[in-house]
Amino acid sequence: MKHLFRLQNPFQGIRTDAYNTYQEPPAELLYLETEWIQGNHCRKHLRKVCQQWYKPETKLLMEELNLIQWQVIGGDQRIQPYPSVVSTVCDGVVVGVLSGRPNYVHKYFFIEELAVHPGYSSSAERNSSAHPNLNSQPTLNSQPTLNSQPTLSSQPTLSSQPTPRSTPTSSSNPQEKVVSTLLEAAIDYSMELGFRGWVACDTDIKYLEVLRLSGFYPHDSFTFRKMGYFA
Repeated sequence: MKHLFRLQNPFQGIRTDAYNTYQEPPAELLYLETEWIQGNHCRKHLRKVCQQWYKPETKLLMEELNLIQWQVIGGDQRIQPYPSVVSTVCDGVVVGVLSGRPNYVHKYFFIEELAVHPGYSSSAERNSSAHPNLNSQPTLNSQPTLNSQPTLSSQPTLSSQPTPRSTPTSSSNPQEKVVSTLLEAAIDYSMELGFRGWVACDTDIKYLEVLRLSGFYPHDSFTFRKMGYFA
């Protein structure tokens, strides 16, 4: 068991000067390509992703990618099975990574971690600051006529199960586009496994709000679920 304590750094084996290969993500995600990575190639692939994503100011934004690396390291050391890992690429730059495992008891593919290129975090913050009504919604308070419209409060589908693809795919937020593309890959894999497109995730997973916009709903106190593209 002593060899387990040597794996304290997920970047082990990467030269320091390799971090100079940081690549800015594409500003417009016109075409995204997904690829499932085999277990014995995951570690090498994730190191390449780290080289593309890492710079000192983005180090703290790579927590999810580091967790996926630890899952793969656990598979290398035979501590646990390899996770299923899929990445999405745009213009030669990996912009998102998803890891998960099939649950053959409950018949769904369980999404464990979602990682999006940290270069999109600043753009998302700029978009939210440029549109303060998304967070504070001052217009709803300053215009009482909007509160009197029953359509705003009488449509529970807007908060629970909205139209599955409309918001994530048509949104200008690149984070939502990347998460939506990875989610579609997970649904396709679920159908290949015979799970009829069922996918699930923890209630504390990052980008949960994006998943809710895609149709995820609370199944119990610990999981959110979604079936296929249109459920």
